[in-house]
Amino acid sequence: MVVANFLTNPGGQNMYQSLVTGDAPFYLEGWFALVILFVWLLLPVSLGYLRFRSVDLS
Repeated sequence: MVVANFLTNPGGQNMYQSLVTGDAPFYLEGWFALVILFVWLLLPVSLGYLRFRSVDLS
C-alpha cells in the first residue's frame, strides 16, 4: 500500500506522518519501501546463485 501510494503521489503525505510529529523518518518514506523490496528480492536470488555455483553436481 505504501509503495502504491508513493508511486501515485510521491510528494504527498503518507499514512505514517500523522503518527509522527515533524518529518517522518527516512525508513517510513515510500522510496525506502522500494529499496527494501529490491533487497528482499535480490538477496535470496544472489545467495541461491552463489550456493548453486559452488556445488558439484556430478
